[in-house]
Amino acid sequence: MEKSVAVIGAGPVGLFTALLLAQRKIHVIVIEAGEGIDQSPRAVAYFPPVLEEFAKVGIIEDVIAAGEKNADGCDWRNADGDLLAGIDPPPNDSTFAVCLSQPELGEILRGKILETGFAEIIFNEAFQRLKQVDGSVVYWTKNKLNDHETERTCRYLVGADGGHSAVRKNLDINLEGYTFESFQFVAVNFRYDLRVSGWKAANFIVDPVDWGIVVKRGRGTSWRFATGVEKSATQKLTSVDEATIQLVKDRLRRILPGDTSEIQKEMFSWLEMQRT
Repeated sequence: MEKSVAVIGAGPVGLFTALLLAQRKIHVIVIEAGEGIDQSPRAVAYFPPVLEEFAKVGIIEDVIAAGEKNADGCDWRNADGDLLAGIDPPPNDSTFAVCLSQPELGEILRGKILETGFAEIIFNEAFQRLKQVDGSVVYWTKNKLNDHETERTCRYLVGADGGHSAVRKNLDINLEGYTFESFQFVAVNFRYDLRVSGWKAANFIVDPVDWGIVVKRGRGTSWRFATGVEKSATQKLTSVDEATIQLVKDRLRRILPGDTSEIQKEMFSWLEMQRT
């Protein structure tokens, strides 16, 4: 059956868009190249303006229940973890942020979308190309498991497939912005009891080399460290190599207080800081 809207990409933008449409009883199909909701370390905090939108679509209580409220401001620290400065919320301020990893938010959105009965989500299906025909959009996708190509038609197509968007490239639209040619952005999820050492949920690390952010990503001892790692001009990375992993581990041990041998690393992700 032809869907009114096709959304390419099952990240938070694509899923939230699909939820808005499905709740208005508009038939929507979400096409995602990955095998499921992306589990790699990505977005981690949602601030009051975003929480207002979550409330409008009825997921705010689910997000709060899955994550952890943050109403304690943020700190700036040096590469040894020493406090440089901090900001506390104004007295009697009732607003807060919620720390929750993107994969968990994705699962909440997916569940709410399917509850509407007006949406379908297909994984392992990669967008290939599109053309506009008589007020509709014809588009093709390829199944990543068997290479079978499928042709579909929709009234509107939304490209929500990230910075390397295949939809954008198919439409010959450039991604504008500055390219960091010499840095690879690396994030690692880890578990460690930082609250006992007085660390806030959000901590910016200020240093010419060992800069980054240490931020809560959910309940308990769940944290995220994100930092930049210099790479050579010719290096084209498709994964985090062992040298980079070790560098990030060493950097994290220098920054954090206490017995850092107890740090439990869970997952690394990477992003080449350049546009294509």
